[in-house]
Amino acid sequence: MTTASTTATTPTTIGPWDIGLFGARTAGGKTCVVAVVGAASGIGRAAALFLADIGCAVAALDPALDGLKSLAAEKHRIRIYNLDALDGLSINESFAAVARDLGGVDALVNCAGI
Repeated sequence: MTTASTTATTPTTIGPWDIGLFGARTAGGKTCVVAVVGAASGIGRAAALFLADIGCAVAALDPALDGLKSLAAEKHRIRIYNLDALDGLSINESFAAVARDLGGVDALVNCAGI
């Protein structure tokens, strides 16, 4: 019986599913901006911390400001914004502030618990 030899190769391009490399991607030198809705606690908080760890600029959005403040204290790449996901005006104002402060949003993580 013969066995085939396999060698692992590193891909030359990064696919959109390679989230671990997402923060390293740049478009003209711009850091990837990710908005995380529901970032004050739970899965949203964990996602925001992970994304900051891999180099993304994170816009943490939530109405729970105490949770957001503690999150921002942990990572300098996280900016916080008050957002009520049930209020269209709040959504528009918050995302306009994100665009003003960080530039256009490259990805969205929606973890709002409504």
